[in-house]
Amino acid sequence: MASRFKQYQGLGWVFYHSNGIISFPDSVLEIEYPVKVGDVIAEGDTMYDLVLASYEEHEFDELVDVSSIRRFRGVFLCFNLGSSWTGWGYGDTKEEALEMLDDQYGIFDDLF
Repeated sequence: MASRFKQYQGLGWVFYHSNGIISFPDSVLEIEYPVKVGDVIAEGDTMYDLVLASYEEHEFDELVDVSSIRRFRGVFLCFNLGSSWTGWGYGDTKEEALEMLDDQYGIFDDLF
């Protein structure tokens, strides 16, 4: 039986935009620009435009009004809802990533 979770531990990207937060591990969103872990880049920064343009090349959903982009190292998780996968939750630990997924998608609602 296949796992209901996809997990990645390592580097990724976090985009803060008008509809909330979206994150991707490097295994899904390959962007080659040298941004240090923990760095937050904002609109007006040269790297901001380059990273956002690379995101758009991947043909993911359009992000509206991105305020900043963060380089993140940690745990990324997504959950199989049955008919589709959730977006990626992230955190310093697996528990934090699970909590984020639960906050966004209510993945544990049926368990309690």
